Amino acid sequence: MAVMKRTALMTMTALLCVVVLAGVSPCSGAPCDDATLAALTPDGWQVAGRWIGELDGRPPAELAVIISECKATPGTDVPDWWVHYGGVSRVLILNNEDADAGVLASFEFNGCAPPAGTDASVEPPFYCKDLDGDGVVELFVRTHSSGGGSSHWVHINTIKWWNGAYRRAGTYGIAKGGGLFYLDVLDANVGREAILLNYVKDAAGNHTGPAKYRVQVYGWANGWYSLIKDFTTSSRYSTPQPAFDNLRRFLWKK
Repeated sequence: MAVMKRTALMTMTALLCVVVLAGVSPCSGAPCDDATLAALTPDGWQVAGRWIGELDGRPPAELAVIISECKATPGTDVPDWWVHYGGVSRVLILNNEDADAGVLASFEFNGCAPPAGTDASVEPPFYCKDLDGDGVVELFVRTHSSGGGSSHWVHINTIKWWNGAYRRAGTYGIAKGGGLFYLDVLDANVGREAILLNYVKDAAGNHTGPAKYRVQVYGWANGWYSLIKDFTTSSRYSTPQPAFDNLRRFLWKK
């Protein structure tokens, strides 16, 4: 019975998380009107994505909008944000049904969120999960920064409703060639953990083949996803997926 209840809760939670595609109006209310959003967007910034969900766990749903000021890295002239763009992003939380409620919360994050439709290979800036198992989703925001060349980072920023307010709940960075996974690996901690794998460069500072991976495990504790475990694999792997699979099977036995 408990398993069935948990499954139903996870299914219901998933239905409350909607990523809005480029050019699609997520609702009929004024907050979704382009003119309304334009009034909230400073010159030189642009709307990069929208999301609808019950971020506080109850209706009406919130509308999250991410706006970005994406800047080319000095000395580059190729408009390829994967390699050349940095900047800053801002997430605005609005009432999806009541424009008069104004901005409920605003968060600023390092990194650029690519304009919607820029590159088909780019994942949307928003996604959500109920990691801590309380029935209320956490909103994850992807932003990107780069120093040029292959120095590219994806920042995963977390927003959560906690103790009656929308709050930052942690940030982790994924290097190009790294990976992020979610799994319940710590029985003493609630919910699932975020497991970050980034390759370790060799003594010369290069990454040209199979490498060891630094493993960082983030878990929920008192309103924040904190670093709980930090270690390096003894074996070398070509990508983070087999490294994670090996850890899951032999270390965490999942």
